[in-house]
Amino acid sequence: MGKDLLNKLKLGFAAAGIAGLSYFNSLNAQPSEKNYISKYNTTTHYIIKEIQKENSLTSLKTLDEIINESKKIVKENYKNDPYNTKNSQKLMEKIGELVEKEFPLFMESHPCYKRSLTYLAIAEENKLPLYPVMIPSHIFVRWDPDGIHKQWGYNHYSKGEQIILDEAKDYLTLEGNSKSNEGDFNWDPTFLKSLEDIWYEWFFVCGGIKFSSTEVNEGIYLKNLNKQELLSYVYAEESIHSMINSKYDKALVLADKSLELNPKNILAYDTKGNILYSLGKNCKEGCEKYFEEAIENFEKANKFTHHWSIFKPEYNIKIGWALKSLGKYEEAEKNFNKAIFYNKQDVDENIKKGNYEKGQKEFLLERLRFYLITNQNEKTKKDLIIYSNLEGLKITEHDGKTIYVRPNELRGQLSNWEYAKEKCKNLDTLDYVGGEWRLPSIEELGSIYKTKELTNLEYKNNLLWSSTKDTLSEKKMLVKDLGAEKNYSVSKNIDYLLFGSSKIQINSVCIKTIEEWNIDEMLAEQKKKLIEEDYPKILYEFFY
Repeated sequence: MGKDLLNKLKLGFAAAGIAGLSYFNSLNAQPSEKNYISKYNTTTHYIIKEIQKENSLTSLKTLDEIINESKKIVKENYKNDPYNTKNSQKLMEKIGELVEKEFPLFMESHPCYKRSLTYLAIAEENKLPLYPVMIPSHIFVRWDPDGIHKQWGYNHYSKGEQIILDEAKDYLTLEGNSKSNEGDFNWDPTFLKSLEDIWYEWFFVCGGIKFSSTEVNEGIYLKNLNKQELLSYVYAEESIHSMINSKYDKALVLADKSLELNPKNILAYDTKGNILYSLGKNCKEGCEKYFEEAIENFEKANKFTHHWSIFKPEYNIKIGWALKSLGKYEEAEKNFNKAIFYNKQDVDENIKKGNYEKGQKEFLLERLRFYLITNQNEKTKKDLIIYSNLEGLKITEHDGKTIYVRPNELRGQLSNWEYAKEKCKNLDTLDYVGGEWRLPSIEELGSIYKTKELTNLEYKNNLLWSSTKDTLSEKKMLVKDLGAEKNYSVSKNIDYLLFGSSKIQINSVCIKTIEEWNIDEMLAEQKKKLIEEDYPKILYEFFY
C-alpha cells in the first residue's frame, strides 16, 4: 500500500465507501456460525468473520443484538446534531451502559479492544461520527463530526493563525480549519467516560512519556484511524494472540498483513520481531536468519519511536538478545547499554561515572541476565550490586563478604563518635539478615569508597566516622574522606574536622555483614533458572 493511497483514506466509519478498499465494501455477509446469518455488515463484522474467525472476541449474533438495542437508544436520545457535545456525550453514556452490560469490565482480559470494535459497529450502523484512536497499549474511540482532529503535536498557533508542522501535513486533510476540533471528544471504552487528549498524552502513562509529539506528527498515535489502519491494528493484535499460543506461522502471516496495510505500525514490527525471535529459539538448523530478521524488525520499530519514548530502550534490549543468540556479544552489550542510558547523550561516559538511576532498573536487570548467561561473572556481580542499590539496598563487598550499608538517619546532626556508634547499634532494620549493625572499620570504608557511586551516598563533605582507633591516641578515631580517599585522626568528643578556619561536619554510615547471602551461590542458582527459561523476560510484555 503506497503513501498516496494512505493520504486518500481520510473518510470516517460513517461513510458508505472507502477508496482503495473495494474488496471490503463489496463483501457480502456470510454465516460464520452454524445456523446464523448476520443481519449487518459493519467493519467489525468483517473482522469477526475474516480475521478473528474461530477466535472471535464475540459472536455475530451477540453483536447484532447489541446493534439492535443501540438503534432504540439512538432514536430516543440523539438529536441528530453531532456538534451538540452535551447531547452526544449523553448518548455515548447510554451506549456505554449497553456495552458494559454485554461485556462487564471484570470479565474482560482486553476490554479496550473488544469494546472499541463494538462501539465502531454501533456507530457504523447508526451513522455516528466515531473513529478509532490508538496509543501504546490502548485503543479508544473519538466523536469527531468533521473527521479531522488536531493535537498539540500536529500544530501550534502564532498570532491567532494556525501553523501546521511540515511533517504533519501529509496526515491532515483540512490544514486551514482552526475549528477542526469543534464538537470533538474522546470516549474511553474502559473507563466509560470522556477524557481529554492531554490525559492520554501524559496521565494515562502515569507521568511516564511513552510516546511523543514526534510520533503524533508522523501520524502514528492519537490520530483518527481510517479503515485500513484499523484493520492493520486488528491484524497486529490477532498476530500477538497467535504468537502467545505458539502458532508462529499463522502469527507471522498476520503480522505481514498488518504491515502491508500500514507500514508505520510499530506494534506490528515489534510483534513480527518477537515471532521471528521465537522461531529462532525453536528451530533446529539455519536459525541465524530468524534472529537477523528479528533484529531488522526491532530496528524498524525503533526507527518510528522517538528517543524519549519508554519503548525505545525495550527495542534495544530485544536487539541485544537477538545479537546474543547470534554470538555477537560485544554488539549485544552495546545495545543493553543503550537501553539503560536511552535518554542520555554519552553512553560510555555515563557507564564510566556510574550514573545509574531508579528508572533504569528494568533494563539494568536485562544486562545482568545477559552477563550471567554469557559467564561474565565479574560484570554480573557489579550489576547485581548496582541493581540492589537502586532497589534501596546499599550493597558492596569487603574481604570476600557482602556488606549492607545504610546512611545514618540523623546525618549532619551527630554530636560525636559515641552518638554515631549508638545510632548504629540501635538500628532495627533487616534484623533477619546478617550480623549486628555497627560503624564500619577504616578498611571497610575503603571498600565503600571504591563503590561510592554504587552506594549513592549523598554527603556534601564525604567525611565518615569509622570504628578504627588511632594507634597513637585512644581518644581519637579514624575518619575517612570519601571525596579524596584520605584518613584523618579526630577526637571522639567532637563532630567536625577543622580545615583552616572552616569546620566540616563528620557524618556516618552503619553496616552489617551479610554472611548468609553468598553472591556466587545466588548467581549460580539464578543462572540455572535462566538457562531453563526459553526467552528473556522482556519478550513477554505484550498488550494483553
